[in-house]
Amino acid sequence: RLALIGLSGVVSSAQVLVLGARSGGELSERFLRGLRATFPRCVFERRDERLVVLIDLEAPGGERVRGAMEDLLQRENCESFGIVVGMGRVCRELIDFSMSYDEARAACEVGLSGSAGAEGGILSAHDLGIQGLASLPLAQLQTTVRDTLGPLIESDERRGTAFVETIRVLLANDRHLPATASALRVHYNTVRNRVVRIEELLGVDLGNVDDRFRLETVLRMDAVVRALSRRDR
Repeated sequence: RLALIGLSGVVSSAQVLVLGARSGGELSERFLRGLRATFPRCVFERRDERLVVLIDLEAPGGERVRGAMEDLLQRENCESFGIVVGMGRVCRELIDFSMSYDEARAACEVGLSGSAGAEGGILSAHDLGIQGLASLPLAQLQTTVRDTLGPLIESDERRGTAFVETIRVLLANDRHLPATASALRVHYNTVRNRVVRIEELLGVDLGNVDDRFRLETVLRMDAVVRALSRRDR
């Protein structure tokens, strides 16, 4: 398809972006004109409420995609519209295109969901720690999340506890209890009691680096699952 429209060179050096707005609205024509002016050799594809952009990295503007996008967003005052740009990996082979799209889509959806660590307007799977996860089948991610966090999820759903959010915030704050309590707006002792119960339910020791790594990985999977499931509903 690229060859038919005179962009066969893109195959050897390209990058996929997925753009969306937190308000769920359409990207303005002014913004789209600015995008075309910034990346004159790019291919646009609309997918529902998202805009997929394939950028030729060897064309003008392509050598500094993130910087050029930051300039465009600032120039067009896009922060007020809540525009999120998901960036995929650089494509060197044909197989990279699907992976770049998966990563860009996942980064965009996680950013739009407002998940912790996704406050910025331009995000990549690498920024979010989900590189390598974005291309996995959603069902596989869901199964892994349930296998690891099942007891916490069940407790949250049946008893109204907040164990998953607690462990997410705790690890994001490097297990610092006062900072976690402040972020969750609960008492210090509440967090401490939750941590004890979480370790019991999961059979883990949060002082063990391997247990923390496993939990941090599955929490990133959970962020992808939540974002993509919300998008597909």
